[in-house]
Amino acid sequence: MIVLSSGNVEDAKPYIDSLLESGANKDEIVVVTPERFSPQEAFKITSRASGVLLSGGSDVEPKWYGEKVHPDAEVYTFPKRDLVEMQILRASKRYRIPLFAICRGMQLLNVFEGGSLWQDLSIMWPGAMNHKINYPRDLLVHTLRVIDKTTPLGSILDSYHTYVNSRHHQAIKKVAPTLKVVALSPEGIIEAVESRDKEWWCWGVQWHPETIYQLQPNRDLIAAFVEVALKKSLVKEGV
Repeated sequence: MIVLSSGNVEDAKPYIDSLLESGANKDEIVVVTPERFSPQEAFKITSRASGVLLSGGSDVEPKWYGEKVHPDAEVYTFPKRDLVEMQILRASKRYRIPLFAICRGMQLLNVFEGGSLWQDLSIMWPGAMNHKINYPRDLLVHTLRVIDKTTPLGSILDSYHTYVNSRHHQAIKKVAPTLKVVALSPEGIIEAVESRDKEWWCWGVQWHPETIYQLQPNRDLIAAFVEVALKKSLVKEGV
């Protein structure tokens, strides 16, 4: 079973489509939203999962990383979703459930692990090419600079001249000590991370691979997640 966490069921569709294209079983994908699951229920179902995908969406409340909302920042939060996904992360880490975190998902992962965020790149990192959240979903904005090519995630990203469709206005500021930075944007914004815990398959990317799935690096990323989730499922079933 793959737990796909989203703000609502409709927004989950492109993620579901990319998972199915990569070999996931439709009947094994459970969409978790704040309206359908309480934080406690989300923890329980995640503990039984073989994979977790944290999707994009609203901003993370700054209180989670010890800050107040910047007076000039545009911050759009979804407190119920934060609570649900913090429990999903807690269960995923405790039971070493493979985790793929996309955009907001990567930002929340970083906060959960003890890092912080730039609340609004348009005022805190002027000129950053990543903060145009009104870009078309499939517009390729910039390339990646892979700084760690030795890991599976870094190897995938370094295998191609990878362009990404960044559509976010927040990003990792202080990276959590348990996460390793794998790739940066040309101006230095963190674009990909992975867990330093060798027992926990945990990747995060800042862009949206599900909406540019036709490009090979993104197919490889999602396929790698589905593959490790299927292997986890076999282990849980004792096969």
